[in-house]
Amino acid sequence: MKKSIITTSILFIIAIILIESGALNALVMFLLMGQIPGTSYSIPASGMLALLSATTLLITAGIITAKTQHNTTIRRLIKKHLAHKSRMPRRRFGQI
Repeated sequence: MKKSIITTSILFIIAIILIESGALNALVMFLLMGQIPGTSYSIPASGMLALLSATTLLITAGIITAKTQHNTTIRRLIKKHLAHKSRMPRRRFGQI
């Protein structure tokens, strides 16, 4: 509970800082219109589409890779645990 309150507070403070500094507005303008912050230049629509598509692809690939690695680790640990359990001697009076 304490950890979630601290995390929420930090995110709230970061959001306030981004809103007050104008960085959030610049980020939204970049994502929606392709306007480069601090300049009067804009990226063409096809360039923004390619950039957002590549970013989405990389994020999705990263999530899939992390989940696959997690599943592989869990399976390895289960296999190791079962092998260790099978090597252990059976208890004589395990159930009464």
